[in-house]
Amino acid sequence: MEDFSFETSNVALFLRTVAQALHLAQRHIQHLHVEGLLPELIQNTEPLRHLFTGLESIILDMRGVEFLREGMPPSAMTYLFECARPTVRSIKIMGSYYPHLPERGVHSVANLFFNQDGKTPKVFPHLQSLYLRTLIISTQPFIDFLAAQPNISNLRVYYVYLATPSLGWLHVATSLPATVLEWTVGNLGHEPVPGYVSPIAYNWTKIWRAWEEPLLHETGWKGSFGLNKQGFIMNRIS
Repeated sequence: MEDFSFETSNVALFLRTVAQALHLAQRHIQHLHVEGLLPELIQNTEPLRHLFTGLESIILDMRGVEFLREGMPPSAMTYLFECARPTVRSIKIMGSYYPHLPERGVHSVANLFFNQDGKTPKVFPHLQSLYLRTLIISTQPFIDFLAAQPNISNLRVYYVYLATPSLGWLHVATSLPATVLEWTVGNLGHEPVPGYVSPIAYNWTKIWRAWEEPLLHETGWKGSFGLNKQGFIMNRIS
């Protein structure tokens, strides 16, 4: 079986049902695309671990990212991604039903992609492409995760806002590992506005437009708009 994609109002139940069926049949899938997921309803069960084992691509369009909030303990999703870690090549994480409106508060990729100590990023040996959309995240864990991936070559970020003062997108641009040859950006923010009221929201960060950044060339990147201006695509300067 090659692919499985679905959208339903009761996604968690459907996902559990599919996982149980695949587990009983001892069959695996390679591509998983889930829309409308509430991660809090997902449990770390043997059938779900079986479902994630062997995946090559994961697309999760979620209806909440509370489990990614800084300070939260490891969630079921953390353990499920560990099952896919040896094989996955592409990961796409979307953090809200509304593309323009990320959930308030500081979140961290460490809660999904780090070891249980919360300090050491996991290595996804075959990961080539990472897509993040509609998130407010801490900068350093994001950079640390990318730096730990030996084969990542493509990064895409849309409606992603960095919540760490003094560690903005310019810092990310100069910190990306040499394996990243292309990254696409659109509608980003960074540098929280002084005096914002916690929990932080996207509109309390300054807008960052790569196509207007005067130091773009000095970061080692050159860019141009994609077709129909669908993102600003940056490539390494050779």
